[in-house]
Amino acid sequence: MDTVYSVGRGLPFLGRSGLNSGVMLMNLARLRSIPGGGFTNITKNLYLQYKNKIGLGDQDIINIFFALHPTLYHELGCNWDYGFIHCQSGHNICLDAEKNGASLVHGMGNSFRNGRYKHLMALYDGWREHELGTPIQILVSKIQEKQATQNHPCLMTQTYFNVLTKQLSLYTISK
Repeated sequence: MDTVYSVGRGLPFLGRSGLNSGVMLMNLARLRSIPGGGFTNITKNLYLQYKNKIGLGDQDIINIFFALHPTLYHELGCNWDYGFIHCQSGHNICLDAEKNGASLVHGMGNSFRNGRYKHLMALYDGWREHELGTPIQILVSKIQEKQATQNHPCLMTQTYFNVLTKQLSLYTISK
């Protein structure tokens, strides 16, 4: 598979296709304590070393860093970076999210607001209109109502709605 990192840019990267730095959870205390001056100093030096080859800014720096320090990296499942790319033509391709629900929905490509992904806009609008302190089940119902008015292949099955709201529903059960 050709990716932005496999086309001969001369940058180290992690794995077969590199990392997308769009959503990252980082243990900052651990990163600060890395030998060699910590994450900030190391990445500053990596920038100076590779600045003429860097085209994707922070994403390139993150890829170089983790290629050189792979033991500091732990990949989370696709349910922690769920976005429009995971449901195409009505088929969910993130099995983690189908089983456990999306833990984090990523609004990549302005997908919450651009009008092309109305099913995600309905999720966003439900959250935007939700009043903190009211029961989560009201939010889940509001999202379901908003999505029911949208015509998108991913919404043709109950599975997709469950992907987007299962974690919220689990929260209400545990309370």
